[in-house]
Amino acid sequence: MGRGKGPGGISAREAFIEVMQNKPHITASDLFKEVKQIGQGAWTDDHIAQEMMWRTVNLWPGSIHWTSGERFLFQKEDGSYELYEPSRHGIFPR
Repeated sequence: MGRGKGPGGISAREAFIEVMQNKPHITASDLFKEVKQIGQGAWTDDHIAQEMMWRTVNLWPGSIHWTSGERFLFQKEDGSYELYEPSRHGIFPR
C-alpha cells in the first residue's frame, strides 16, 4: 500500500481499485459508499467525490481539471461504473 491517509496507509486511489477489482460493475452510490467504508473516515465526502471524478476516463471536464494521474474508471450510460478497458470502451483524450 501507499502512503495514503486511510487505514494501513491505503490511498483513496487504492481503495477505488480494491472495490473495482472485487465488484467489476457497481452503482455510483455503492462505489462511493464502499470507498468511504474502506477509508474509515480518513477522507471527506468531497475528497472521495473528486477522486471519483478524477479517475473517470469519460468525464471530459475532469481531464481538464486533473491533468495528471491514472484514470481507470468508466461510467456507463446507466450511471454505474466499471474498470476502464481501452479495447472495449475506446480511447478518451486528456
